[in-house]
Amino acid sequence: MAAIADRMSNVILQIFQELNYAQVTDSDDIVKVWLSQHNSPVGFLMDGCLEQPNERELKGIINPCTKIELAKVFLGKEEDIETAISIARRAQEEWCSQPKKRSRILYSIARNIQKHQRLITLVENITSCKPGHQVRDVDIPYLIRNLYHFAGWPLISTNLDDCWKPFEVTGIMIHKDLNSLSIIPWRMVEALAVGSSVVVLASPECYLSALLFAEVCISAGLPPGLLNVIASDELGFEKLSSSPNIEKLVFIGSTQMAKSIRKVSAGCGKDLSLHLCSRPVVIVFDSADQDSAIEGVIETMIINNGKTGVKVLLQESIFNKFHSKLKDRFKRLRVGSCMDKNVDSTLVTETASKEYLIKLVDAAQLEGAEIFQVHPVGDSGFPPTLISNVQTSSILTIKEFVPGPILILLPFRTPKEAIALANNSLSGLSASVWTEKISLALEVSRYLKVGTVWINSQNMLDAAAGFGGCRESGYSRTGGMEGLMEFMKPNWQISFNNGGQVDQKFGQASINKDLLPSFQPDETTFKLGVDHTYKLYYGGAQKRPDGNSSRAVYNSKGKVIAYVPDAGKKDVRNAVEASLKGQPSWEKRPGHSRAQILYYIAENMEQRKNAFVAQLEEMSGKTEEECLQEVDQCVSSLFTFASCCDKFGGTVQETQLYGMVITSQEAVGIIGIICPEECPLLAFVTLVASAIARGNSVIVVPNEKQPLAALDMYQVFDTSDVPPGVINILTGSQDHLARCLAEHQDIQSIWYYGCSPDGAAVVEHASSQNFKRTWVGSINMQMWYKPSEICVKLMKEACHNKTLWIPMGEIFAN
Repeated sequence: MAAIADRMSNVILQIFQELNYAQVTDSDDIVKVWLSQHNSPVGFLMDGCLEQPNERELKGIINPCTKIELAKVFLGKEEDIETAISIARRAQEEWCSQPKKRSRILYSIARNIQKHQRLITLVENITSCKPGHQVRDVDIPYLIRNLYHFAGWPLISTNLDDCWKPFEVTGIMIHKDLNSLSIIPWRMVEALAVGSSVVVLASPECYLSALLFAEVCISAGLPPGLLNVIASDELGFEKLSSSPNIEKLVFIGSTQMAKSIRKVSAGCGKDLSLHLCSRPVVIVFDSADQDSAIEGVIETMIINNGKTGVKVLLQESIFNKFHSKLKDRFKRLRVGSCMDKNVDSTLVTETASKEYLIKLVDAAQLEGAEIFQVHPVGDSGFPPTLISNVQTSSILTIKEFVPGPILILLPFRTPKEAIALANNSLSGLSASVWTEKISLALEVSRYLKVGTVWINSQNMLDAAAGFGGCRESGYSRTGGMEGLMEFMKPNWQISFNNGGQVDQKFGQASINKDLLPSFQPDETTFKLGVDHTYKLYYGGAQKRPDGNSSRAVYNSKGKVIAYVPDAGKKDVRNAVEASLKGQPSWEKRPGHSRAQILYYIAENMEQRKNAFVAQLEEMSGKTEEECLQEVDQCVSSLFTFASCCDKFGGTVQETQLYGMVITSQEAVGIIGIICPEECPLLAFVTLVASAIARGNSVIVVPNEKQPLAALDMYQVFDTSDVPPGVINILTGSQDHLARCLAEHQDIQSIWYYGCSPDGAAVVEHASSQNFKRTWVGSINMQMWYKPSEICVKLMKEACHNKTLWIPMGEIFAN
């Protein structure tokens, strides 16, 4: 007995010393029962019923951890997609008109998710290969919270009904690279909450989770036809993107696939939301609680099963100590099957991804990087990997997306260097900042080019707070009012649609007759006086065009009244360089300071009212009264948007966090604006004022036929203390300049409003290179005279939201 007691004591002592959990394998029996209720192959969910089509390609769904086939599914064809859209459109009209019903059904769906939480957890667990505790403790609670939150919006958002309306049918595409329950159903719920119907195309790898969610929705009382789910490949995504019968597209997945969708949907008159894979950044200062920061780093790496990699920036003074502690924490990571309840992470088992990750690590090792892996790379998969001593020029450092649990460490000396390293990326989804100095954390967060920043915390989400990225991480937000607004459009907005035809020759530089001297001698040709030479305006100065060419401007009677510069690609480059210098300091100015300059512009414009009226009369042939009305409205619009300078800064969100969650509305950056033909001066002033009010700089192309009044504005800007580079004016071919602006990598947004559908298609197609935001379409001319009604949309386009999470707990634990 004594020997047995000794052995038991040794075992207990060993357990306490190692602190390892035993393997606890979950059962997938309930998933098998659920699958058995569906005829194999699994069909499409359309109009509330499972449809099994004939003569469709089949795709097997494999459990990534066991390599065992779970089921086969049909892949949808174009005709299936169009049928689903038609069904959704029929169901939407009644759904849109019943806010109380929408609210109650969303509440019922939340209750039903709670009832079937175990089944949903296991299906997502098996198909995504995510550890069960991540799905159970993170994804499902967020989803339920999301449903409860948005169940209330239909009852209190009626104040938008007069100016905004929902898109009739929303298409949601779920790619295998980002199949997380923490994002996908959110988008469906937001669309349903505002009154839209939904067609979901899901890659086979995440089809079962989407199908189960839709079935739970229908069992909770969601009317048939409002939520339709089809398994699809990338060809199906492209078919949905080009369909003429859908208005709104949401894509969740890889950057590469998003570029294809942006190109296919260009010119089709669709609103596009993108949620793209992106590598998060973690910044750790020497004033941080290192143990907490290490747990944050580990959590960042294993979230979503480590599919995005992590870049960790460490202050040099703590680099070695932190590195050593992180290695020790890596040694205690539990890696294994997704069915083991106690694993921290599962292995990357997909052959293509595993081979790619091995090549990345081998290349870094040849460059001198130190590789640390607790589990060797083998047939079982690719394990979590820690890499240090990596060069800033290494492909591992500059890569936007690493499809595996690779964590790289980079040192920095100062906060400025940390910000520069963090922003040295084309993407910008999220970052976390670890320091006990709250002022340092807030200032660093302010200058990070990302959509979400967590301070001394990681991966917190809430339905009331927006989540999304910027730049090549997409430009969409899910959660909060900003999430709802993505599924609505202004009543006055008219979409351009040329059937998706992109003319590759559109806007190419060419000679036309307006560039040649005009020989039309009349009584005014030889009048005495000093010639008025118009120039381009950028960097706060008047500039001659690089091509040394001009184009004629005609009045309403067909007579040449002036020549204006004909700008080209080099002039766009020069204007962008001027904007890059001027925009950061302009954005830093307090809103009150920007407002004073806009008021100053209005004052100076009022002083020159008669000159502007005469200029408009000569160009357009309108009556003096009409021109006077347009100039007066310009002054009024300047006052309106001056008032917006310090009134759209952001809000404090009410979330479940014990702490502060702040949404700040930050400047987009450099905006290229192509002005419409109607209201040549008023549209110019309205668009410029709304953009610069929120700290952006603009490169604006006035109406090609009537640009003189806009060019005369640079004298007003010069005398109104507008900083150099904030407002830049280029004249010439709008088609050519629109193309040049859309193709420039340093321009963050294009407003192509009121011009041609063909030009809109080219702008949207070109924007796929760096995912710059685009706003294309047209409005009724009278709306330019109602700035208060278009103000919300203009402010939405001039800003992007950054969500800042600041936990508390110094006094109370929660």
